[in-house]
Amino acid sequence: MGQNYQVYAYFNRDKLFDRYDCPSEGSFVGWKAAMVFGRTSDKSCEFCLVQLKIPADSPRLRAFESKKCRCEFAKVTGIQLFDGTSLPDDTVAYSMFELTNFTMPFLRYRTNYRKGKTVFADGWVADRYIECSHGIHFFMYRDDAISYVALRG
Repeated sequence: MGQNYQVYAYFNRDKLFDRYDCPSEGSFVGWKAAMVFGRTSDKSCEFCLVQLKIPADSPRLRAFESKKCRCEFAKVTGIQLFDGTSLPDDTVAYSMFELTNFTMPFLRYRTNYRKGKTVFADGWVADRYIECSHGIHFFMYRDDAISYVALRG
């Protein structure tokens, strides 16, 4: 009575992230975590989400074993707060990477995101085994972009 069985699960770890794969063709929506300044006061700083339309002709990939995606260029279709409140069309959002690695005055030389504008990466590396490299970083799902901020903050 009572044999002990060991159960072994064999799986491809990358399959765990299939839900997050970028479509290989066509255009789609992605979400970028970013920040806005001076909205409520001169010194205010808030997290926000940039809604991106990744065009059909923009190279894109999802990093191996990650939820992070990258593309070569994308059009900004909206900027909103985490609660879903849309920000005015003249709002400028800045990448979190640039904010955490450079000082505030340096931002004027960095990528900014404005509704209706197309943003281009400073370079493109089509290697999905490099998680953080040149490209516009984004997530396939809005909630994942919010979680990314929560984990960093």
